[in-house]
Amino acid sequence: MLRLLKAGASMTSTDLGRRLDITQQAASLHLKTLEDAGLVEARRIGVRLLYSIKPEGFAPVEAFLREFWGEHLAALKHEIEGDG
Repeated sequence: MLRLLKAGASMTSTDLGRRLDITQQAASLHLKTLEDAGLVEARRIGVRLLYSIKPEGFAPVEAFLREFWGEHLAALKHEIEGDG
């Protein structure tokens, strides 16, 4: 779902459901979870909700991955180089 939205075009839950071969209800549930997590945003156009990526929502994810991999790569470097 995020990959489809990352492509740039805003999509409805129905559009996403069709592309992913899941029901509209399942797509809506996933989108609600992503919206609650701050990763996507919805904007209403008439009766339709169009979803798109919310780039700033990924900042905490990026920070977590940098910290996670930084620690693990440092430990790996320590092991490989035999420091200690």
